[in-house]
Amino acid sequence: MNIVSIDQVDHISDLKWNNRLLVIINDGKIDIEKKISRYRTEFLERDMVIVQVDEKNVFIDHKKMSKRFSMSLFKTIRKANSEHHLLLIGKDGKIKNSYPFEIDLNIIFSDVDRMPMRKYEMGKQNRK
Repeated sequence: MNIVSIDQVDHISDLKWNNRLLVIINDGKIDIEKKISRYRTEFLERDMVIVQVDEKNVFIDHKKMSKRFSMSLFKTIRKANSEHHLLLIGKDGKIKNSYPFEIDLNIIFSDVDRMPMRKYEMGKQNRK
Protein backbone atom coordinates (compact mmCIF):
# COMPACT_ATOMS: atom_id res chain seq x y z
CA MET A 1 0.00 0.00 0.00
CA ASN A 2 2.13 2.85 -1.19
CA ILE A 3 2.13 5.76 -3.57
CA VAL A 4 5.77 5.91 -4.56
CA SER A 5 8.11 3.31 -5.97
CA ILE A 6 9.81 1.88 -2.91
CA ASP A 7 12.96 1.14 -4.88
CA GLN A 8 13.45 4.89 -5.32
CA VAL A 9 13.20 5.65 -1.60
CA ASP A 10 16.48 5.78 0.32
CA HIS A 11 15.74 8.49 2.91
CA ILE A 12 12.60 9.74 4.64
CA SER A 13 13.04 13.05 2.80
CA ASP A 14 12.37 11.19 -0.48
CA LEU A 15 8.73 11.02 0.62
CA LYS A 16 8.51 14.64 1.77
CA TRP A 17 5.82 16.80 0.11
CA ASN A 18 4.44 13.76 -1.74
CA ASN A 19 3.28 11.44 1.00
CA ARG A 20 2.05 11.33 4.55
CA LEU A 21 3.37 8.46 6.64
CA LEU A 22 1.60 6.31 9.17
CA VAL A 23 4.44 4.76 11.13
CA ILE A 24 3.47 1.60 12.96
CA ILE A 25 5.86 0.65 15.73
CA ASN A 26 5.11 -3.02 16.27
CA ASP A 27 6.50 -5.25 18.96
CA GLY A 28 5.14 -8.27 17.09
CA LYS A 29 2.32 -8.89 19.56
CA ILE A 30 -0.38 -7.15 17.55
CA ASP A 31 -1.51 -8.03 14.04
CA ILE A 32 -2.13 -4.65 12.45
CA GLU A 33 -2.37 -5.98 8.88
CA LYS A 34 -6.08 -6.84 9.09
CA LYS A 35 -6.87 -3.47 10.59
CA ILE A 36 -5.11 -1.44 7.90
CA SER A 37 -6.07 -3.63 4.91
CA ARG A 38 -9.74 -2.67 5.29
CA TYR A 39 -8.82 0.98 4.76
CA ARG A 40 -6.69 0.73 1.62
CA THR A 41 -8.80 3.28 -0.30
CA GLU A 42 -8.72 5.79 2.55
CA PHE A 43 -4.92 5.56 2.79
CA LEU A 44 -4.51 5.99 -0.97
CA GLU A 45 -6.88 8.99 -1.08
CA ARG A 46 -4.72 10.72 1.51
CA ASP A 47 -1.36 9.86 -0.12
CA MET A 48 -0.45 7.83 2.96
CA VAL A 49 2.35 5.30 3.06
CA ILE A 50 2.29 2.66 5.77
CA VAL A 51 5.71 2.24 7.37
CA GLN A 52 6.16 -0.65 9.78
CA VAL A 53 8.95 -0.62 12.34
CA ASP A 54 10.20 -3.40 14.54
CA GLU A 55 13.14 -3.25 16.94
CA LYS A 56 15.79 -2.61 14.28
CA ASN A 57 14.16 -2.70 10.85
CA VAL A 58 11.82 -0.57 8.81
CA PHE A 59 9.46 -1.97 6.17
CA ILE A 60 7.24 -0.49 3.49
CA ASP A 61 4.96 -3.01 1.77
CA HIS A 62 6.83 -5.80 3.57
CA LYS A 63 10.07 -4.72 1.89
CA LYS A 64 12.94 -4.09 4.27
CA MET A 65 14.16 -0.56 3.74
CA SER A 66 17.80 0.51 3.53
CA LYS A 67 19.83 1.28 6.61
CA ARG A 68 19.97 4.93 5.50
CA PHE A 69 16.17 5.14 5.29
CA SER A 70 15.79 3.38 8.66
CA MET A 71 18.24 5.74 10.36
CA SER A 72 16.49 8.80 8.91
CA LEU A 73 13.12 7.53 10.16
CA PHE A 74 14.44 6.66 13.62
CA LYS A 75 15.94 10.14 13.86
CA THR A 76 12.54 11.66 13.03
CA ILE A 77 10.51 9.54 15.44
CA ARG A 78 12.89 9.47 18.41
CA LYS A 79 11.06 12.33 20.14
CA ALA A 80 7.62 10.74 19.77
CA ASN A 81 5.46 9.57 22.65
CA SER A 82 6.92 6.17 23.52
CA GLU A 83 3.56 4.93 24.83
CA HIS A 84 1.95 5.31 21.41
CA HIS A 85 2.64 2.94 18.55
CA LEU A 86 1.11 4.80 15.59
CA LEU A 87 2.71 8.03 14.41
CA LEU A 88 1.32 10.33 11.77
CA ILE A 89 3.96 12.23 9.80
CA GLY A 90 2.73 14.98 7.51
CA LYS A 91 3.90 15.78 4.01
CA ASP A 92 6.23 18.36 5.56
CA GLY A 93 8.10 15.51 7.29
CA LYS A 94 7.04 16.46 10.83
CA ILE A 95 5.21 14.31 13.37
CA LYS A 96 1.62 15.54 13.53
CA ASN A 97 0.23 13.18 16.13
CA SER A 98 0.72 9.86 17.88
CA TYR A 99 -1.90 7.26 18.72
CA PRO A 100 -2.31 4.01 20.65
CA PHE A 101 -2.78 0.77 18.68
CA GLU A 102 -6.43 0.60 19.71
CA ILE A 103 -7.30 3.82 17.88
CA ASP A 104 -10.11 3.79 15.34
CA LEU A 105 -8.32 4.57 12.06
CA ASN A 106 -11.17 6.92 11.14
CA ILE A 107 -9.88 9.27 13.84
CA ILE A 108 -6.50 9.38 12.07
CA PHE A 109 -8.21 10.05 8.72
CA SER A 110 -10.21 12.83 10.35
CA ASP A 111 -7.00 14.36 11.73
CA VAL A 112 -5.45 14.24 8.25
CA ASP A 113 -8.56 15.75 6.68
CA ARG A 114 -8.30 18.76 9.01
CA MET A 115 -4.75 19.54 7.88
CA PRO A 116 -4.46 22.64 5.64
CA MET A 117 -2.68 20.78 2.84
CA ARG A 118 -5.31 18.02 2.83
CA LYS A 119 -8.11 20.61 2.74
CA TYR A 120 -6.42 22.14 -0.29
CA GLU A 121 -6.13 18.69 -1.94
CA MET A 122 -9.81 17.95 -1.32
CA GLY A 123 -10.82 21.33 -2.73
CA LYS A 124 -8.72 20.69 -5.82
CA GLN A 125 -10.39 17.29 -6.32
CA ASN A 126 -13.84 18.82 -5.98
CA ARG A 127 -13.09 21.40 -8.68
CA LYS A 128 -12.33 18.68 -11.26
